[in-house]
Amino acid sequence: MDKIDSAIRYGRMIARHLQGELTPAEQEELQQWLGEDENNHKLLETFHDEEFVQSGLSTLHSIDKNEAWDKISRKLDLPISIRRRPGYRAYWWAAAILLVTLSAGGWFLLQQSVTTPGTQVSVTRTHSPAEILPGTDKATLTLSDGTTINLDSAQNGQLASQGAARILKHEDGSLVYKVSGKTGEEIIYNTVSTPRGGQYRLTLPDGSRVWLNAASEIRFPAVFASDERQVEIKGEVYFEVEKAFDKQKRKLPFIVQVNEMKVEVLGTHFNINAYADEVAAKTTLLEGSVKVLSGTSQHELVPGEQANVRPNESVKVLADVDVEEVMAWKDGLFNFSNADIHGIMRQVSRWYDVDVRYTAEVPARTFSGKIRRSANLTNVLMILEKSGIHFKVEGKNIVVSP
Repeated sequence: MDKIDSAIRYGRMIARHLQGELTPAEQEELQQWLGEDENNHKLLETFHDEEFVQSGLSTLHSIDKNEAWDKISRKLDLPISIRRRPGYRAYWWAAAILLVTLSAGGWFLLQQSVTTPGTQVSVTRTHSPAEILPGTDKATLTLSDGTTINLDSAQNGQLASQGAARILKHEDGSLVYKVSGKTGEEIIYNTVSTPRGGQYRLTLPDGSRVWLNAASEIRFPAVFASDERQVEIKGEVYFEVEKAFDKQKRKLPFIVQVNEMKVEVLGTHFNINAYADEVAAKTTLLEGSVKVLSGTSQHELVPGEQANVRPNESVKVLADVDVEEVMAWKDGLFNFSNADIHGIMRQVSRWYDVDVRYTAEVPARTFSGKIRRSANLTNVLMILEKSGIHFKVEGKNIVVSP
């Protein structure tokens, strides 16, 4: 029997055993398998632990099943033809059961590919009974006169008007600015902001589309000026900028102001991460071209490049950055590549609206892997505890210890 057939067979057998559905012959075969390796017996005992099973089932909802299958396929050294066979992919969980057995405590393989070689899974069951849920689509719109509108609870349809702009909430929950008639000369500003635990998307008056990550903000004119388009942001924002022209058919620049940094574009897709608690403001270009200016320093990016700007320093450019990692937040993922625990926990803090406290200096380890942002906080911490670092949830606080 090859590895994948064995995985599927014993995976099914364990499941049927737990439901009391094994035939006498199958029961005898299972007993023989249990006697072949002490770890096999330990695995079966683990699945009798109701708390373990419940947390495991909950975690399964948070993982990328295709990636899990690919990881398991590589671990089992399966041929490419088998890896791509649809029927086998449906039984990735069965293969994972065998992997748990083979790796003695490798339940982590079921969860994600956050890897720290040589460490032992240690899930501390001290989390708060009140589960902390992931963030959702929510934001606040502040009009020019200071009026605020809670966008996640607002009804669909027209919410307000600002000069020549009508502000609409679409059925998909996004905010859209529609400009009609004479725009006039007066520039009035609106602000959309997300709290910790929130994200939002909107369409600006020129048709450009914007996505806000948690704890972020964009300030913009309700109607853009005739000679330029300028916005200000905080936190992390992704832009898909529409090309625009003035009456003389000249291209109108689109300018993003972030503290002392300025990003100038015409029509392009890019992401800016400029949280105050991060070391540098990062502008990553996906399509088109942008110019990043800071003080007397400037640099024009090409797709795949990232400009890093630190206070009182010139622009530094990184080539061939992992765009998938940068844009993971927009795609509903945490994507870590050699990330330290402090950087990871800053993301966790923003998305789950929690504060993080460290009891001591944590080991200098890095993490790589993907976790769905739809996962509950407990599941994320279970995955991260693979490193040997421990977490305790106290209300809306996470205590991190070595």
